[in-house]
Amino acid sequence: MKKILIASNHLQTGDGVCRILISFANMLVETGKYDVTITFMLRFDKSLLQMFDKRIKIRRAFPFPCFKGYDRLMSFLPGRYLYNRVARKEKYDLEIGFCWRNPTIAISSSTNKDARHIIYTHGSNPGREYYVKNDAMIAISSESLKKYSKDIDNQIPIYRFSNIFDEQLIFKQADESPLFSKKDGRFLFVTVGRLTIEKGLDRMMNAAQKLYEEGYDFDIWHVGEGKDRKLLEDFIKDHHLEEKVTLLGNQPNPYPYMKQADCLVCASQTEGYSTACVESCILEVPFISTAVSGAQDIVDESKAGKVFPNTEEGIYQGMKYVLDHKDELLSWKSNLKKTKTSFYKEGRKKALLEILDKIESM
Repeated sequence: MKKILIASNHLQTGDGVCRILISFANMLVETGKYDVTITFMLRFDKSLLQMFDKRIKIRRAFPFPCFKGYDRLMSFLPGRYLYNRVARKEKYDLEIGFCWRNPTIAISSSTNKDARHIIYTHGSNPGREYYVKNDAMIAISSESLKKYSKDIDNQIPIYRFSNIFDEQLIFKQADESPLFSKKDGRFLFVTVGRLTIEKGLDRMMNAAQKLYEEGYDFDIWHVGEGKDRKLLEDFIKDHHLEEKVTLLGNQPNPYPYMKQADCLVCASQTEGYSTACVESCILEVPFISTAVSGAQDIVDESKAGKVFPNTEEGIYQGMKYVLDHKDELLSWKSNLKKTKTSFYKEGRKKALLEILDKIESM
């Protein structure tokens, strides 16, 4: 049985990368081929432990909990030291940096010459000096594949793999009773993610306000928490939107809320490959997205969404388009009854194992 070390930043509710990590690690263990250890460096939500296969070893890189400024402090630590904290002198066959910054730096500084080293990218980050020290990279969208191939001048192999999703877990959790229920007859937009500027909620609120002024009637739910909550709360209050916009906060299980949506919105300034958009497709909920990495890939595969410019005006046009073309929205929902299976675990598992086999045999 091959031993795999996965280094990640966070194990926290509301983190799309964490939801992908859960499905990724569980799938590896289920094959019976891999013994998996996950080492995380920053924030930790113990409630997530129940979602991991019990055979997976999960541990902190550092013995003390995350505090304000912890991430910045860690950025000054040498890469070799970070690697020693995540590996703890154990020998692994595969070592994976599952996201940017500290996990990437740690694995790129590995002293284990017998292992294969992989960087699993979830965005577009300028880490060429670290990437080229590894044996391979995994890029999660066609756009990021092109970008990284150019950035590293094809010095190491890059494979495209658009994440793995456990549809059975999503279906099971989506059937749980929600704390909030959609109002009868009201059109509902749902967004999922951190309450931070890069997720574009400020732009979406401005776009929504314009649509309200034009006479459109709809509700917005946002699932997630973050440092910019106060800014959004003030906007909602100042524009008297308390009856129309609801910040649901962190929800350990976002799926009962996503399932109720008429349309999911990805308003982000930047994404690697939107976890929420794929999860909405699995739940047969169409989506619209700004032109971020991976968005067009998901539209092409699902036939159930549309991409708009990555601007406030683009978000406005996207929401307006959906409200003005509800027949097309129904057509997208119908398409998802067939296309959603392309995101299921079994098909993607085969593709991922083929990639790992190629890297192991290098």
